[in-house]
Amino acid sequence: SQNNLRAWAGLAVARIGITVDDATMTDWAADTVRLVACQANPDGSLPFEMTRKERALHYQIHGVTPLVVAAALLEDRDHDLFRACDMAIHRTVYFVVNAFNDPTLVEDISGSVQTYFNGDDELRSFELAWAEAYLSLFYAPQIRSFVDEYGTLGNSKLGGQQSLLWGI
Repeated sequence: SQNNLRAWAGLAVARIGITVDDATMTDWAADTVRLVACQANPDGSLPFEMTRKERALHYQIHGVTPLVVAAALLEDRDHDLFRACDMAIHRTVYFVVNAFNDPTLVEDISGSVQTYFNGDDELRSFELAWAEAYLSLFYAPQIRSFVDEYGTLGNSKLGGQQSLLWGI
């Protein structure tokens, strides 16, 4: 798999590899994160997720989550994944925020009005929990401003309240 499922596998292996101090696992995780991140388009959209029609932005966010968290975890293991492929992970992060400011960015690519904007779905705080890992490493007022309105950012798949884990 090359889409968000591959990114989630990378996050899982990164966490296990760090826990058991296994360089082979952390290297595989880094390669996996790089593989998915480097597929990002210049605007930051993830091509496999943009095929999801009216749920493309939902899947973009679902892909950004493991990319950011795994890259942050692996930062201390000499894997500078945030710089890979012309700052691909940064571009994927900003694509999310930019798409909420201008829904046509994702609609033009996916060919569909997104569920977040047609009343079928609502962005929830757990979907933005990746931001705490990101903000623990980078000064990003645009990201902070965007996520602040969602309150506490926690995601059970990431271990709960992220500010407690990332020291924010």
